[in-house]
Amino acid sequence: MCFKDLELKEISCAPHGLNRTNCIIYSNYDDLILKINNLSPQEYTELQTNSLKWVQENTTKNIASNFMKTIQSELKFK
Repeated sequence: MCFKDLELKEISCAPHGLNRTNCIIYSNYDDLILKINNLSPQEYTELQTNSLKWVQENTTKNIASNFMKTIQSELKFK
């Protein structure tokens, strides 16, 4: 995955949990191409693995399930 200007995104805005371990963060076309071309095969494999893990953890179903668990937990403490 690639995300332009991720560090400029408001913390409260989606997507959450993206960082340099699971996506390529870039500022413009030249920056993106440079980062892609400089990835070693090992770095590319790690990036793919971490990206897939992020996607699997952040499906709509998982986010909704975690939200419901949080709500239920909060209600138990009131």
